Amino acid sequence: MDLIQALILSFVEGVTEFLPISSTGHLILVSYILNITNTEFVKSFLIIIQLGAILSVVVLYFKMLTNIKIWPKILVGFIPSAAVGLIFYEFIKNTLIGNSFVTVIALFIGGAIFILVEMWNKKREKTLTLDQLDYKNALIALAESFLDSLYRNKNLVRIMAMEAYTHPTYARMIHKNLIQKVFRHFEGYLAHVSKLNKIRILDRQVATRAFFGMIYFYFINQEFFLEREIKKFNHHHVINEFVELFLKGTLKDGK
Repeated sequence: MDLIQALILSFVEGVTEFLPISSTGHLILVSYILNITNTEFVKSFLIIIQLGAILSVVVLYFKMLTNIKIWPKILVGFIPSAAVGLIFYEFIKNTLIGNSFVTVIALFIGGAIFILVEMWNKKREKTLTLDQLDYKNALIALAESFLDSLYRNKNLVRIMAMEAYTHPTYARMIHKNLIQKVFRHFEGYLAHVSKLNKIRILDRQVATRAFFGMIYFYFINQEFFLEREIKKFNHHHVINEFVELFLKGTLKDGK
């Protein structure tokens, strides 16, 4: 393996590591395309080259890693992989690593499973739109969807809060992709129900921030200050209370 081939493999590793695809699998395939001999050095290189991506994660989440409560979860995720690696070390090293045929089959099967699961999930999704729901149930659906989104992206929320002063441009980018799109969608919904004469005349931008502000700060309090995982906490009662407050402030008769 020469310097140019090493640079190409490094580029492939950098691009694929943070995508939902197998970086190792693509490194093996690119090595095959470049006609790189599968020596012991190359096998080690394909593993060691991923150290940079691992270190970047450590740097990015360093403050989170200093919280001792997260280490039991890390160990639970690490021990099964370590055990399998130790038990099947010779088989993995001699048969799987660098084997382009096995890699292609694994990528094909993994991709097929992803497609089937996605198709199955789409069939399970509810087809009701906001327009088909009454005002109260639409608010509940939006609130639950926003809270679920915060939970799924809680690491981004944490980064957004941490980097607000040190890297404001990065924080604004996360806010734009995660928060502002939801705000614009909700403002549009309020405009729609306002035209139907269901709510009083109000500042839709202020109302949007008030509605999602309640949910956002509830999430921050539960997830980061009280350290309760939202999915394990029954938040439906809280959301219903928030919605009732919002209804009283936006409906024409307050009922």
